[in-house]
Parts: sequence; structure tokens; C-alpha cells
Amino acid sequence: MTRHSLFASIALLAAVSTIAGASEVAHETGAGVGTLVGATEGSCGTLLMTSDGTYENGYTWSGGGVVAPYYGSFVECYEGPVKVCSVVADLTSLPQGSWYPVDVYVFDDNGGNPGAVIASSLGNDTGGIAFWPEVSRHTFSLETDCIEGKFYVGVWWDASTGFDINFMAADIDGFGGGCPLTNIAPGIGYPTGWQNVSVVWGPTAALGLGTEVNPCATPTTVTTWGRIKSLF
Repeated sequence: MTRHSLFASIALLAAVSTIAGASEVAHETGAGVGTLVGATEGSCGTLLMTSDGTYENGYTWSGGGVVAPYYGSFVECYEGPVKVCSVVADLTSLPQGSWYPVDVYVFDDNGGNPGAVIASSLGNDTGGIAFWPEVSRHTFSLETDCIEGKFYVGVWWDASTGFDINFMAADIDGFGGGCPLTNIAPGIGYPTGWQNVSVVWGPTAALGLGTEVNPCATPTTVTTWGRIKSLF
């Protein structure tokens, strides 16, 4: 190979790599049988999960698919009335570097999609995430007042300038019943905003996103002797 052709080949490879890197913003671990390890429950309340506890893939965004505060996030929905005391995330990873800190959110409902932020906790240390096909459960404290009706719990991490390391565990064939959504950034070739993850990664029953909750307080009725007499 001549010197000129060598430089031309290197330039071509660099150009291809740049184009591929710009377009590859949606990632998955690849199909497999994920095993949940070291899971504990009931740290502050009753656990709600839409997944069946088994996982067959993992999803994440990087580069232009991640824009603060939460483009590139994942959510699942649940029903009140309850008080949230934690967000629970089943995560997996690939051995490409340090794990990203995790932001957690609770959103209210806006016509079937996440609306306003009810509560958030930013920059949470995961303490390490299991490598695929192992999946680790992470519980992040986050408290709300009583939530009436539908709400969403979500996670986000900043992989905008890094590698695809954190992955959201995906339950492909579970019993479903949830809302496996992701918030898609503009200008990356997909419909923008909150979309079902199936738009990007194919049919998915649920994400490994849950919450621990407690009952809302029952209102106390103050009864006086005068009110009692008025009943007769």
C-alpha cells in the first residue's frame, strides 16, 4: 500500500467512525437472560413494580440522545392515592468505565404522559451496577405528599459526552400493564418527546422501574356532641 493510499484509508475510516458515532445514540445490551442479583425490598414501604422480575435486554441513550434535564430518561407509571418514599431501578451495565450518577424523578400525569415534576433527587451514587447479564436493584430515597391518580417514576443519567455504561433493564415478555416510556431528544431521527420504548427498541412489556409507597393518611373527622344531636 502506498503512503497516499494509507492516508486515504485512514481518512475514510475516520469519516465513517465520525458518522457512525453521530448516529448511534440508542443502545441496548442485546437479547439475553438477565438475572436480578442482591435485590432487597421494603426499605421504606410497599414495593410496586410492573416488571415480572426477569429481564431480557437493557436500554440506554448516549451522545445527542441525552440532554439535561431529562431527555434520554426512562419512566414507568403507577396509580395513587399513595405517598412515594423511594424510586427503585433495576439497572445493568457494560464494563466500559465508571458508572454514571443517577437522577430520579416523580412526575404527575398530563394526558397519559409525564407532566410536571412532583419531586426529584439528583446525582445519586449507585454504589456500582452489575454487569450484563446480571441486573442489580438500586433504591433511591425520594418522598412526596399524597399523590392522587396516575403518576410516573423515572431515572436519568448524563451520558451526553461519554459511553453507554448505565442500562435500564427491560422486561420483554412479562405481564406488562405499565407505561415503559422514554423521553426522546429532538433531532436524532425519532419522534420527539415521551414515547413508548417500542418506538426505538421494539415491543417491551415493562421497564425495571418501580417505587416504594405508603398509604395516604386518612382524614380525621372531628365530631362534636352538637353534631351528634343534630342527627336525631
